[in-house]
Amino acid sequence: MLRDNSQRAKNAIVLFWILFGVTVIAIASTFMEYNLAKKALTSSITLDEANSNDLRQKIIKFLVLIVQILVIVYFIMWFRRAYFNLHSLGCYVRYSEGWAAGAWFVPFLNLVRPYEIMKDIWDRTQERTQEGIEDKRIESPAIVGFWWFLWLATNIAGNIYAWTFISGEKTVQALISRNSTAMILDAANLVNLFVTITIIKKISGFEEKLKDVIAVEGIAAEETRSTVVAD
Repeated sequence: MLRDNSQRAKNAIVLFWILFGVTVIAIASTFMEYNLAKKALTSSITLDEANSNDLRQKIIKFLVLIVQILVIVYFIMWFRRAYFNLHSLGCYVRYSEGWAAGAWFVPFLNLVRPYEIMKDIWDRTQERTQEGIEDKRIESPAIVGFWWFLWLATNIAGNIYAWTFISGEKTVQALISRNSTAMILDAANLVNLFVTITIIKKISGFEEKLKDVIAVEGIAAEETRSTVVAD
């Protein structure tokens, strides 16, 4: 039985756009801190300026964290439902439906399996929609590979940045350097967020077509049963 996944897709997309907006705000806030640190190198800054900057940065980082948690929850809900539907239709997929959620949290496995599941969703949803059609037009999964490359690159770079932030020097010059890196990482994250939104929209479109196909198949099957009974 095909379960509707359109609302989950909409929820995930809205949250990704909110995270996109919050990330833009975070970049602007980091740039303000960058300018304040540069000012501190050449002249003095007031205690109020420093405290105001610290408070603003803490609030924005907390806001980003909250939105990120919501994005993770709603994305995995959408992701798992999309994989569940392929299972319920008897499509060939590589893993059980539970892995669509679990694969993200298993060390080392999470470097590969979520990508494989996303590729299954991308390919099999299209294939099932075009089942019985000789000249299938399956969209290339290249964007899925690009998405996964960005996801790995930004997360690995982010972990390295976090480690250097904790263990690095606590000087003004070091702060300027870390702010430059943070803005570059956040800009890369914006690209990653946009690609993720694009993929969800694309797959949601495939799923809507699949719903229509399943509905037509159900009508045809019912007409066939009615004809058999009548005979």
